[in-house]
Amino acid sequence: MSKEKPCLGLRAAQPEDLDKLLELVKQFNKEVIEEFGIFTNDELARSVITKCIPTSFVLEHKRELVGVIGGVKTTFPLNQEVMYHELIWYVLPEHRSQGLRLYTKLEQY
Repeated sequence: MSKEKPCLGLRAAQPEDLDKLLELVKQFNKEVIEEFGIFTNDELARSVITKCIPTSFVLEHKRELVGVIGGVKTTFPLNQEVMYHELIWYVLPEHRSQGLRLYTKLEQY
């Protein structure tokens, strides 16, 4: 039986989430990217996250952000159809089974 408790919410990211989103991005980087010698540039990450907030979704558990899917809306260069370019999809390890909820929400967007 899983020890994981269900997330309390799935919602659109808000500007006031910026600091917590930065922490999730840094956790992702630490877990996945740092082994390749790539470290987080906080100023750059903050700038990119700010641009992505209007088209991002978060998972919450006990009022804490535990996951994010974020990116930007753009157009496909060959036919100009609107598409979404994902830049980050990360869920804390203890809530990973909830990560598909983010993707499903994004597909509805």
